[in-house]
Amino acid sequence: MHIGVIGATGTLGSRVVAEALERGHHIRAFSRDATEAAAGETRANITWASLDVLDREAVAAVLPGLDVLVSAFQPGNASRDLADTVRPAPSPTPASTPPRHAPCSRHWRATPGPG
Repeated sequence: MHIGVIGATGTLGSRVVAEALERGHHIRAFSRDATEAAAGETRANITWASLDVLDREAVAAVLPGLDVLVSAFQPGNASRDLADTVRPAPSPTPASTPPRHAPCSRHWRATPGPG
């Protein structure tokens, strides 16, 4: 399975990466600045890339080729002002919006009415 992990250098993300690699999956690890992680990487089946998780076009661009994308994003305490770290959420892209399906008739049950 090809798994993308956003926040792969963080506490949770690094554990997701380690577990997925141990299970034999191929990992595309994403971090705000992945240059140091990529330079020190010695494990097989992992590639690193820098990614701005708040840039919806950039996130949509990394989706092709992945079976699943796990987000372990946490803005942390990197900035002095919360407004610098947290921006309004962008509207979802078609690639990240789950398909909407009509209810399946085989699961529909009529409820008896009064009378």
